[in-house]
Amino acid sequence: MERGEGTRPKARMSYSPDFRPAAREDIAEGYAWYEARRQGLGEAFLLEVQRCMMILLRSPGAFRRIHKEFRQALLDRFPYVVVYKVSGKRIVIMRIFHCSQDPKKKFRKKRK
Repeated sequence: MERGEGTRPKARMSYSPDFRPAAREDIAEGYAWYEARRQGLGEAFLLEVQRCMMILLRSPGAFRRIHKEFRQALLDRFPYVVVYKVSGKRIVIMRIFHCSQDPKKKFRKKRK
């Protein structure tokens, strides 16, 4: 048997994102706030969230567990964390949470 013969690469599980309503609101609010500060900055925020999501979808277990089944990933360029959990083949995005907020609010429902 030649080198590498008979071995198969491990199949990577493919995940799909599932954004909860609070996470969608967080993204919209972050975009609006940054865009109001400087044109194009809101778009940069969205790109940073998208970049983080690509990493999460490839390696959801790579980030620190913060509470029970919840994990968080820190955005590089903006002071936000993505709070998520893995549920089967889905990455459930609970919040895109600004780091200056009370951390206890990560797990509370947003008030309207």
